[in-house]
Amino acid sequence: KTGLATGEWAFIDQSAFLGQLGVAATSHREPMTAGIAEKGTVVVGSNNDAEKANLAMAQQGVQLFNEHKLDEWAAQRSDDYVFTDQSIPKDLTKKELTDSLGAAWKTFSDMKLEVAGEFAAGEYVVTVGQLTGTNDGDMGGQKATGKSVKVKVLTISHVKDGKFDKGWRFWNSLAFPMQLGLMK
Repeated sequence: KTGLATGEWAFIDQSAFLGQLGVAATSHREPMTAGIAEKGTVVVGSNNDAEKANLAMAQQGVQLFNEHKLDEWAAQRSDDYVFTDQSIPKDLTKKELTDSLGAAWKTFSDMKLEVAGEFAAGEYVVTVGQLTGTNDGDMGGQKATGKSVKVKVLTISHVKDGKFDKGWRFWNSLAFPMQLGLMK
């Protein structure tokens, strides 16, 4: 039948969930009391030129991410960019996220985002896929494991004045250390 959903993606961050319940000492933020967007915001795509441009910018961002072109990737973000991830106790600035990404690429030199779907609606772009990579670099005091990871991820990006000004990531952050054999 037309008009019916044929599938869905569900994302839960086990680290934030267990930490918010108080049953695990994990890095997380407090439970959200407000949603991602303003209360009551509904965005419907119209497939107009602005949405197509936003989607093209997101696709270019994935390419830059996969090629590890940090400066060009960062240039797509406004100076006041804010990044939110429930597994991180506070929002990150553009510089903090860029520094974090540069460090991640040193510990996973082949890290890529394999895109499963992309959607644009209004000023928002949604990208669904899976992060892959092999831990071939040390992480702080932890030696490289040589193991590979595959973690499903969903990102939402907001576009303002031709740049991303906000970003949200949804994933299971515990999947990384579990797949690396660092925890059970």
